[in-house]
Amino acid sequence: MSYETKAYPATGPIIHDGMNLIDYFACHAPQPLKVDMDNQMRLDQQNNPYNEDHKPKLRDRIEIEIELRYKWASLMMKERERWI
Repeated sequence: MSYETKAYPATGPIIHDGMNLIDYFACHAPQPLKVDMDNQMRLDQQNNPYNEDHKPKLRDRIEIEIELRYKWASLMMKERERWI
């Protein structure tokens, strides 16, 4: 699977080489559900209840949302490969 596929390939004099398709899909991913966000925050809290440095850090809501959007985008890329 190529994550370098461009969403808007440039034609003519190249000023900008375009946005990667996975980034495009992530931008247009649906808003993660509140229950999914809460579940991820709860998992973080269970994995590192005291926010210790030697354990995975606690993510804020924005980091969790970005991760969920990119998971969705990755699934879109996999499905795209099936149909090409």
